[in-house]
Amino acid sequence: MPHRLDPLLNPESIVVVGATTSGGMGSRIIKNLQHGGYKGKLYGLHPKNEEAFGVPCYPDFASLPEKVEHAIFAVSDERIEGVVDAAIEAGVKAMSIMSMLYLDDDEKPYLKDRLQAKLKASDILLCGANGMGFFHIEKGVWVNGHFSRPNHEPGGVCIISQSGSGVAGII
Repeated sequence: MPHRLDPLLNPESIVVVGATTSGGMGSRIIKNLQHGGYKGKLYGLHPKNEEAFGVPCYPDFASLPEKVEHAIFAVSDERIEGVVDAAIEAGVKAMSIMSMLYLDDDEKPYLKDRLQAKLKASDILLCGANGMGFFHIEKGVWVNGHFSRPNHEPGGVCIISQSGSGVAGII
């Protein structure tokens, strides 16, 4: 039976917004999903890249070959609101936001508050912002910005932590 958190923790499809091979957050997230053995459909969004580590990339949500469940955002705070709006319009059910959601010249309502209101109104599940993500070892959903060794095995332990760096170190 499907669980309400499945689009976040066990999605059938994921898009990495900011997919790149240049060593940034987007590349680390793609590599972690690959190392984790994620079995769902994986896509990247990037205005110029056609692929990243073998993952097909598209310029925007409208170009994706299907509706995706989970969008992982590895873009700057200056770009985040526009791509979150596009993800909402595309019907994404869950999001992971790695950035801080802070703009130097922001005005009330602040970026964090604007996005929170939009996501709540759209009933979208959220991990973040200003975090390092999560690992669902059993399902291969490694939504994390740290490189991780690729030999984890599922077991009977659950770790919940406010420190993404700490969990990455433990795992």
